[in-house]
Amino acid sequence: QPALILLPTDNARPRFEGRAYAHDPAAYVLVRGDTAFILPPLTREAAASLETRVRALPAQEIRDDTGATVARAYRGDAASLFAFDPPASSNDARFGNLTLLGAALEARRVQPGEMVSFSLWWRAAQRSADDDTIFAHLLDADGNVIAGADVTPALGAYPTFLWQPGEIVPTHHRLKLPANAAPGKYVIEVGLYNSLNQDRLDVLDERGNAMDSRVIIGAVGVAPRVPVAYNPSHTQRASFGGSIALAGFDLSPAQPGGAAEIVLYWRALAEMARVAVSLVKNGR
Repeated sequence: QPALILLPTDNARPRFEGRAYAHDPAAYVLVRGDTAFILPPLTREAAASLETRVRALPAQEIRDDTGATVARAYRGDAASLFAFDPPASSNDARFGNLTLLGAALEARRVQPGEMVSFSLWWRAAQRSADDDTIFAHLLDADGNVIAGADVTPALGAYPTFLWQPGEIVPTHHRLKLPANAAPGKYVIEVGLYNSLNQDRLDVLDERGNAMDSRVIIGAVGVAPRVPVAYNPSHTQRASFGGSIALAGFDLSPAQPGGAAEIVLYWRALAEMARVAVSLVKNGR
């Protein structure tokens, strides 16, 4: 079905009541008939591919009060240009009437001061009169909230009480990592709360029993701004499965009746879930 795809000329330009679209900096709008769909941001690769295909279509310039071009509308077949499938997930989280189908992180390694960006996919079981807000927090190793943002889908343009039964609604979120964030692992928790009474929605199990009021969707690693230089006293080159390599070690001789201390230096070659190290005696 023919539709208009609107691409902004400047993603940093304010586009909603004079405020920048902080949570959807690369959002696209699709207009079909009398309905406007605010689509989720794309990855850089997907956005470049989409714009290459769209710019070959007939275009109409959208201008502001000063006559400056703020967007271009391209007429084409939406079905052939957009395909938003939620990521496969076997761990759906049900918040009453709403189900979180999946999540996708834009990057799993960030620097202090950068944005942690991710998308969520939701589905409503039925129409509801409740107006729910999505919250997202970045937690440190001690469970402290170091960044957070509450979002009503499309900055209030598409609240949850308008969602249609069975409809999949993507939302995009950005959390700013503090500039002084310490290196380490940070997890992302998300959930919903009622916008009127501020009560959180419970995560329900298959029997409808409350388990928690949030769900962990993933984690990001924060590296130091200045790489730390290590100089092991003994060099060693050994790769394990192409995922991790032993670069060297320090060995402190043991005193009679005491224990020897060994420090191993590793280099990550690929992203891993867990590493286990065992020391053996006489090759056993």
